[in-house]
This record gives sequence, structure tokens and C-alpha cells, in this order.
Amino acid sequence: GNHDLGSGDAMGYVFNNFYLVKHKQIASNVVFIQNNEEYQFGEKYKYVVKSGVRSLILGFMYTGKNKYPNTRVQSDEEVFDSIWFEEMMQKYALITDIVLLTVHIGANKAQTLSFYKEIRKQFQRFNYSVPIHVLCGHAHKNVFAVCDKLDKNCVQTEAHCYMQYYHQVFWELEEVEVVFNNRSHLVSKVKNYSRVKQNNFDKELIGKRFNLSVQQFNTENGTMLMQKVDKLLETYKLKQQLGFAKFQYNAKSPIDKNDSMLRLWLFAVFPALIQNNLSSCTQFNVVRTAQTRTTIRKGTITLDDAVISMPYQYKIQYLQNLSPSQTKCLVDWVNKGKWQIGIDNTASLPFYVVPNSTYENTCYDIIANEFEIPRLQMGFFDCEVPFIQAKDYACSSKICRTDLVFQHYLKTFLNDDFILQSNKFTLPLSIVCSICWLICVFAVIFKVISTASKHSYQKLLKDEEK
Repeated sequence: GNHDLGSGDAMGYVFNNFYLVKHKQIASNVVFIQNNEEYQFGEKYKYVVKSGVRSLILGFMYTGKNKYPNTRVQSDEEVFDSIWFEEMMQKYALITDIVLLTVHIGANKAQTLSFYKEIRKQFQRFNYSVPIHVLCGHAHKNVFAVCDKLDKNCVQTEAHCYMQYYHQVFWELEEVEVVFNNRSHLVSKVKNYSRVKQNNFDKELIGKRFNLSVQQFNTENGTMLMQKVDKLLETYKLKQQLGFAKFQYNAKSPIDKNDSMLRLWLFAVFPALIQNNLSSCTQFNVVRTAQTRTTIRKGTITLDDAVISMPYQYKIQYLQNLSPSQTKCLVDWVNKGKWQIGIDNTASLPFYVVPNSTYENTCYDIIANEFEIPRLQMGFFDCEVPFIQAKDYACSSKICRTDLVFQHYLKTFLNDDFILQSNKFTLPLSIVCSICWLICVFAVIFKVISTASKHSYQKLLKDEEK
């Protein structure tokens, strides 16, 4: 993934140690660079025959102009025009039942669909519309969709992130005959597909995939590892309850939606714990859309949930005393993506979200963190801003690190369950009001029914008298 490629140490470690792993990784478009020489990173593809199903597996990282310390992501043209790719197609195209196309790109993204279309085109050279399953990861979305409305032989899936969701996709294939170079070949087409979607990983469900019980699925090493993990969970108190959410807050929801995690940061966390009145300038919050890593689900929120959603340990910082035009220019500048080399133009959210502003105040303090501030500073030249040194923010909560601020907010403000007072559970006022309102409604209904019944009974007596 992109985070791994961004660390030279990480990729060096993987490259030097992957020979220890039984199954090498598949890197169709990533090469390792050492002493100005390029080396194959694992395997370009893998052909597997299992239970009579013939699978061709490819693995792609998203391409772009990004520069990495000791790896290079090859362009699409370089891969699909390569000798190894052509040899693979000639050898396996007509003896493949399904292509598993794994991509470190979000589902429905332009490049995901571009890879799928290229694979489809390559197989059509052999008069074969091969079934394709595109396994996506990067956008942290929960997706199960066809690749193209006109192509029922391809689905794409993305199972969110951090093992919070689980897709089990069932393919039913049927044998068909195709003719290529005047010869008949038995290949596959999709008869049907379906999926089971889980909100959590479940050992029993996973075990069933291999026709194993939980006891059989848990190897001796696996059991030892689980015990080790359980101990770590206990040591770091990751199962400790921090808060309780009445609603689900979605990481990828725009700020004009009530369920937006970004909205929660911008209009709740910042005002409650970060903003203060130390400056005469307007406090202007800037939040990177990738800052919230995953959704906060409805219900009990644990420390583990908080760390997963906001793992970054960045100091809160600010740029002081910017003019309205400078503030607007810097926000526009970072949202055009000029701070990065490769841009995904299909992003559904801007790079950064800010409060709606007409930029009419006298001056602004831009509040962000030590990761975002350098990106804003890169826009100083284009926005004609004299260099301003970032300052560490004196948070009102005394906690000035992004992850700790978020945890503190959950504990202090997002705790919508019963309030504990004097060792007794006391209902919040809103719930008391709701109950009173319901009692009144029932009283009115009862009165109406009673009155109606009384009138009906009196009418019945009169009818009997007549």
C-alpha cells in the first residue's frame, strides 16, 4: 500500500525478508530499487488451480507521479506492454476460470475501472470474456458492485478497513466453449454470484470457508497468538469504554450531512476542546479529509474504536494572523492538490474541509496540526504570504495531540447513554421530556376513546329503547 511504499525502511525490510514467507507477495507493477538496479518484488502474478477452479491472480498498486524512496510503481503501459504479461496471457488466458485482480485502489475509482477494462480487453483478444473479481482496498469503503452495468462477468468488492467488515463472495461458474485460432476451448462464464456480508470478523464463519470448525481452524500457533493479543488488549485497555454514540458517524460523509465524522471534528471537537480566545483573530479550523480513518459506529465506543478512527499523534498547531485573502488562497491552494504530485481527480471529498466563510473578518488563525501545517506553508509563495512559523496550540483541554483530543472528546461529550449521578442512573432531560410527552399523548388518546365509548353506549341504550 501507499503507506508502506512511503517508508524506505519498511520496503527494504520486506524485500530482504520475503523469502522467509511460504507464499510470495504478488506485485505486478512494483519494483524494488537497490544500487540503481531494479529488482522484481515477489511475483508478477500467480496461477493457482484449487478444487478444480483455475485462478489467475494479479496485484496492482495505484499508479501516478509519486516518488518513493526505494520502490517504483510502473505505469499501466509498461505492465501491459511487457514481455512477461504477454507470455502470461499466451500461456494461461484460455485455461483460466477466473481472474482475481487485487488493487490498492478504492472501488469505483477511475484507475480501478481502468485496470479492469484493460484485463477485459486483453482476454477478449482470445475471444473470451473471463470472469473477474476486483478486490479493492484504499478508500476504506464498504462496496459490492458490478464493474460495469453491461458486464455481468465482473464484480468489485472493498471491505472497509481494519478488519471491521467482512465479505464472503460466492461465484457459481458454468462451462462454455469458445473458439480461438480455429480451436475449441472450454472456459467459464458466470452463472451467478452472491455474498455474505458481516460487520465483524467471525472465526466460525471464516472456518466454514475451509470446512473447519473453530477448534480446527485455531492452530496451536494461532491460539498462542490470540492469547498474546488478548493480553495486549488488556495491557493497553483498548476495550475500555470511552463513550456512547446514538448515531453512526461516517468517515467519508460530507460535512453538510449530520452523520459526518468531519462535521463532528469541525463543529464539535474543535470548538469544544481546541479553540480558545487567546488571539483577537478568528479561529479557522482546517481538517484533512483523510484524518478520520474509519467510521464510528452507533453504540458503545471503546478506546480501540477511537484509536482506529484517529490514530495520528500530531501536535495541534496554528498559523497566526493571516489576512482574509491569504486564508482563502491557502485553503484553495491545498484543495487543488498542489502539495502532492499524484492527484486522484475522482475523489468525492475535497482534500481539506473548512467552515463556510465569506472571509470578511479582519484576520484569521488557521488551526491544523504538525502534519498539515507544512502543506499549507508550501502555498505561501503562490499566495504571497511572508513565511510564518507555526506555533503549538494551547488547547483549552490541556491535551494538544490529535488522537488524545479525540479520545477526550468522546469521554467528555460523546457519552449519550444514561448519566451516572449519586450512584443512581438518572435519565437525561431529553428522555424525561420524551416520556412525559408520550404519557400526555396516551392520556389524550385514552380520553378520546373513553368519550367515544361513552357516546356509543348512550346511543346503544337509546336505540334499544326505540
